[in-house]
Amino acid sequence: MSRERKRKGRAQSRTNNGIQQQPWKQPRNPYSPFEIASADQIEEIHQASLRILRELGIAFLDDEALDILKEHGAEVDRSSQMVKFSPELIEEYIAKAPSQFTLHA
Repeated sequence: MSRERKRKGRAQSRTNNGIQQQPWKQPRNPYSPFEIASADQIEEIHQASLRILRELGIAFLDDEALDILKEHGAEVDRSSQMVKFSPELIEEYIAKAPSQFTLHA
């Protein structure tokens, strides 16, 4: 058997034994989302989070972030680097968020 013939045989076996793939398409989830909390429970969680953001706040260690948050209406305490948010401010920015988006990886 010649070298050329052996090479052809190997090349054919590599191409014929490859994995057949379906054409790419955006995957879709056919199942409805799980309901792990009722609407009332979700509202309770939301109200509790608003209270935490209003009363306790969040620590931001970056001065630029503190500046931006202050410019947009948050209550900034530079000595402790804590930022508190009024419920109205949170609701305002929630209203600006899109209802859906595409996640790209």
